[in-house]
Amino acid sequence: MSLNDRQYTYRELYDRADKLAGEKRYTEALDLYLRLSRMNPNDESLIMSMAWTYRDSGDTENAITCLESLLEKELARDIFTGFAYDELVKILREKGESDKLIEICEKVVNAQPCDCAFIATLGESYLRGGKVQNAVDVFERITRMEPDSVVYWCFLGNALIAAADFVRAEEAYEKACALDPDEAGSIYFRMADAYLKNGCYQRAEEALCRSIDADCEKPLNHCSLGDIYIKERKLVEAHVSYRRAIEIDPASRAVYLNRLGNALTKEGFNAEAADAFEEAIEEEPDNPFYYLGLFKACEKGGFDDRAREIYRQAIKRKVFN
Repeated sequence: MSLNDRQYTYRELYDRADKLAGEKRYTEALDLYLRLSRMNPNDESLIMSMAWTYRDSGDTENAITCLESLLEKELARDIFTGFAYDELVKILREKGESDKLIEICEKVVNAQPCDCAFIATLGESYLRGGKVQNAVDVFERITRMEPDSVVYWCFLGNALIAAADFVRAEEAYEKACALDPDEAGSIYFRMADAYLKNGCYQRAEEALCRSIDADCEKPLNHCSLGDIYIKERKLVEAHVSYRRAIEIDPASRAVYLNRLGNALTKEGFNAEAADAFEEAIEEEPDNPFYYLGLFKACEKGGFDDRAREIYRQAIKRKVFN
């Protein structure tokens, strides 16, 4: 029976549209949703369903239009639910539309000026959009509102690092550590990551060393320090850091060697990378990813004979079957 053979109820049509959307028959689903919207233009759940379907079909522009209409309705209420806002933030982040993201976040913060979560999202959107001083101002505001929040002091530290205000960034992170000394290792790791993202390798190295001093038994901290050493072209130190990670967690030896190989390849140390991948293969000879990493390093390094031998070994072992 087609949809035109009898008079379907609103609920039946809605269920049918949801079913079509679940089956990824987006065009048919949207046709029904649009028909339903003409019947009941104020059904907010329907508009949200349309937004999700547009998003899933790849039509993010129409998804954003639907969500913005819902956001206006949400902002007009005494209690702000933020459902449309959350979806908008997610989509705009994925699309990299920083200006639009900032516009939405500013609108919500103006309507909800005491909500630190919304203010923090605004600060992050400023950082994404390159408005570093705006981000610093926002996170300073949050730390005044919530002075005991470790997370907000770290956010402020990140913004100050982006602003190249390293003295105040260190002060913000030290404040976070003072609030939660047991998490100092993780906090310094976050600081190192912020320095790394801003190309401050020496400062990132120092922050990771502090992280390791606070908690020396996390193997990934040693791997991350090794990655920074590679960027600084300190290969001896990098290998020492990775060997320490392996000592702490010997069961993951091949995994760490694979990571070392990828880090070396990324920075152009192809011969050293090939050696690391070969060690990983010795540990786990049937893992195809290690062969692929080794083959890539050999190709980039111009080691054609070695690459052919790797391929021959992989085929013989049926690694890629």
